[in-house]
Amino acid sequence: MTAYTEYSVNVKKLALLRGQERFVKNKIKEFEQKKIILESVNNFIHTAEQSGLTQNQWDPFFVNLKDEPISFLKLQTVLAQTSNSHHYYFKPDSLIIRRGALKNDDAKEDQIGDAAQISGTVTPSNPETPQALSDVTISLNGVFLVKRRVP
Repeated sequence: MTAYTEYSVNVKKLALLRGQERFVKNKIKEFEQKKIILESVNNFIHTAEQSGLTQNQWDPFFVNLKDEPISFLKLQTVLAQTSNSHHYYFKPDSLIIRRGALKNDDAKEDQIGDAAQISGTVTPSNPETPQALSDVTISLNGVFLVKRRVP
């Protein structure tokens, strides 16, 4: 009976030790994965520092255009400015481009139409017409990160 009791206790100890062994092996795997991640982060930080991307040397400028009517020429300029270079980076959040102007106020359009009929001077090339003011309507949200110049 004593031998069976000792056997039973040893089986329970063995099960407990195997559970502890699995726990330790899982912690070792977890530690190795975290070590690999830290190495890749450190490599990224080192590469970024070599490229001049240090943390406190960039100024953020927020862009928030909401339903701005612009011409195709200005749209081309805005889109060219949102590219990235060595000295600035644009991080867009959203970009919506619609053809034509938005109809914000029918009363304003009626006033412009009435002025055109009365004076007879409003032509498509005249900047007072809504279509001449804008070919597209743009909504743009994002952040420019601009590198500070070292004096």
